[in-house]
Amino acid sequence: MEQDCLLELSGITKQYPGILALDHVDFSLELGEIHGLVGENGAGKSTLIKILNGVAIPDDGVISLDGVPQVIANPRDSAALGMAFIHQEPTLFPNLSVAENLFAGHPRLNRWGLVSKTEQMQAARQLLARMNLEIDPSALVGDIRLAEAQMVEILRAISLDARILVMDEPTSSLTESEKHSLFKLIESLKAEGVSIIYVSHFLDEVLAICDRITVLKDGKKVSTHQAKEITKSDLILKMVGHGLEVGEGQSQSHAGDTILSVRALTVHDVLHDITFDLRRGEIVGICGLLGAGKTELAKALFGLLRYDSGTVVIDGEAVHVRSPRDVIRRGMGFVTESRLVEGIIGGLSVRENATVTLFDRLSNWLGLLDRGQQRQMTGEMVADLGVRAASQEQHIMYLSGGNQQKVVLGKWLLLNSTILILDEPTRGIDIGAKREIYRILQRLAGEGTSILLISSEIDEVYDLSDRIFVMYDGRISRQIARGEVTRNELIALVTESISLET
Repeated sequence: MEQDCLLELSGITKQYPGILALDHVDFSLELGEIHGLVGENGAGKSTLIKILNGVAIPDDGVISLDGVPQVIANPRDSAALGMAFIHQEPTLFPNLSVAENLFAGHPRLNRWGLVSKTEQMQAARQLLARMNLEIDPSALVGDIRLAEAQMVEILRAISLDARILVMDEPTSSLTESEKHSLFKLIESLKAEGVSIIYVSHFLDEVLAICDRITVLKDGKKVSTHQAKEITKSDLILKMVGHGLEVGEGQSQSHAGDTILSVRALTVHDVLHDITFDLRRGEIVGICGLLGAGKTELAKALFGLLRYDSGTVVIDGEAVHVRSPRDVIRRGMGFVTESRLVEGIIGGLSVRENATVTLFDRLSNWLGLLDRGQQRQMTGEMVADLGVRAASQEQHIMYLSGGNQQKVVLGKWLLLNSTILILDEPTRGIDIGAKREIYRILQRLAGEGTSILLISSEIDEVYDLSDRIFVMYDGRISRQIARGEVTRNELIALVTESISLET
């Protein structure tokens, strides 16, 4: 063991049915080190984190802390060893306040051993101020935005005063300013001697803030490098086995006649006079800062958020959208930004998730499912989208994020959806899986599917979109045609750092 080594994993192996998730992986974490962990979805990163958290038990290998072998049989053991975890999807209690979530499991007590709400609120305000966050500590977590919930998740882990912080995609739903605050906080924690395992698909972040980087591929450790001694292109090569260009230029337009027409759509204090058309085979990108109204627009169109006024016309027919059923029957599908919470049912199989919207069509008059047809349709979708799974019967929770997202997309394709609303479709998936999703979207557009692409990644919007809508304060502030602005000008428009002539 290295002299300053705090945590060491030796020969860690984990087998799931049909999958060798980890194959004799070695990993070490030094005192006060930020150690990046990268690899494609399915490389073994999540399994390694689960083992450290006591959620999964290794079949072989040794975990040592301060040179002493440890048994981590459950999350309680992990916490007792001084580990805290920040998960990609917030694991908070929506019906409790921000302050109550921050100190869940370790509440602030008064002299009589009772929970002191006053001290808890004061401590919550101090933590929020540390990240320059203007979040009301008394607000229910269920009422705040996903990005704000992610920040609360980060602060909850920090409040535990852990020796080791494991961060799994901590910036996946944060704004640039929030990312900057987080990176400053990470540096201050490092200076205090906290060791951090930083898992991210954003390689620029990993290279900027990490001391060392370990690459996993297909459950095996490929290599470990000093961050200052390796380039982004070399990291990609080690992760995917070949070079990969991230920005390959804008896709080709296949736009036809109008299929979706929205006029003066308004939701009180949220959306204001939203007007646009979407054509067949067109990809329209929607970008904007956090709170601009992007997700709210998606939910209003899909019947998840009631609008106060305005009209929606699908394929020439006016639709009063009161629930998702009203637009699903007219060919609209919606891929939510919260894949693990709203997109999949983790305890069900790939087959069941893929056909969950088809149960009515696959059932006979007795209400019994035609499992043969169900398996056939799932098999065709799996082959068409390149879903990598041990079988249709594998629980979807055990698939990588990219493969889960393909199934979420595939369930709408099985419904023959002609309009797809995609909210952050590549959030939390690796660079290789992103390119696969991009190719699928471009193919679908070429076949006539119309796509509203909502994304916080400017490169993604710029490269894929035929037209781009910039949203600000619940309004479409700018509609941009292909080639009208450069990539950097689009970034400036979104951040409002410059004003372009219209």
